[in-house]
Order: sequence, then C-alpha cells, then structure tokens
Amino acid sequence: GSSGRAVEVLIDPVIDDVGTIQEMRFYEQMLGRPRDPKEWLYMVYLTAPPFSSLDGKYPTFTISNDCPPELAVSHIKMLKPKILTGFASYFNRMAEHIKYPGELGIEAISTNSETSTPEERKRISDIFGAPVFDEYSSVELGYIATQCRLGRYHLVEDNVRVDVINKDQNGMGDLVATDLNNTYFPMIR
Repeated sequence: GSSGRAVEVLIDPVIDDVGTIQEMRFYEQMLGRPRDPKEWLYMVYLTAPPFSSLDGKYPTFTISNDCPPELAVSHIKMLKPKILTGFASYFNRMAEHIKYPGELGIEAISTNSETSTPEERKRISDIFGAPVFDEYSSVELGYIATQCRLGRYHLVEDNVRVDVINKDQNGMGDLVATDLNNTYFPMIR
C-alpha cells in the first residue's frame, strides 16, 4: 500500500487501540461469530503487535517469517489457534508439513503484507482446511480494506478515506487515501 520509499511515521498511541479494535472486528467477521476470549490468534509477521493479549484475553502468539515452517506447524498443532494471519508465501512454505489440517484447530486465515492471488488463497484454504480472507493495509494507514465472507473487499471506513483520481472510462484510476485516526502525523491523500 505504500510508495516503496522509506518515510518516518510518527504514530499516535491511540492508533494501537483503534487498530486492535479494528483487527478484532475483522477476525470476528472472518469467523462469522464472536471470538471466545480464550481463543488464540497466531501471527506470522516481521514484528510482534503492541499487545500479546487484552487484559489476559484474546491471546496472540507471533513468530517471524524466518522461523522454520515445520516448527511453526508443530507449535500450531499444540496451541490450536482459531485464527492464523500473515504472509501467503509463508503459509505456502508451511503447506508441505501439513498432513491433517483438522489437527491444527484453525477456523480462519487472513493474508496480508504481500500480494496473493485468489488462486493462491484457495490453495492455502484447501491445504489448511479453513477459509482465507485477504486484507489490504499499510504501515502508514493501517487497515484500508478487508475481504468479507463473500470474497468482496470493503473499505475500513472508520480508519481511512479512499478516493480514486485520474479515472478512466471504466472508473479505474489511482487510489489516494487519507488517515482518519493518526492525529500526530496525519497522512492526507
């Protein structure tokens, strides 16, 4: 979602709270039900999120995408998280170590932080035995759009405003986004 150029971004501490609430909402949409406060979220990411639980509820375990995938699969079998989130490319690396998806306990998966095709997400879904939902976000803006249970993308309208400029005759153009929450360093268009 970014330009690819390094930029220093100052983050309002409230953003962590807002982002956590938006993540919780997305995860419950993925599951199609409220999350049980004891259910684990398993993340494959570059850094750990600001919270590993919310007052001891909704625990999160994070591994680096450098972790050997066979170790992650073994750990997931033990922990039985309901939600797996991270890089599609890492999930593809994990695939060769999964024999019985039911023993993982995963009910929903989200892909983020890199491009993945619908075919790739379908393959991951088949291997893990759980639906896969894509989300589009950036470091600068947080959640921009998330995929619903019908496979459609929806803007996270309480987080960003997205405009299409330079539209062609089909309505395709350049996306520009405005952050609605970071008061320290607003990202405007």
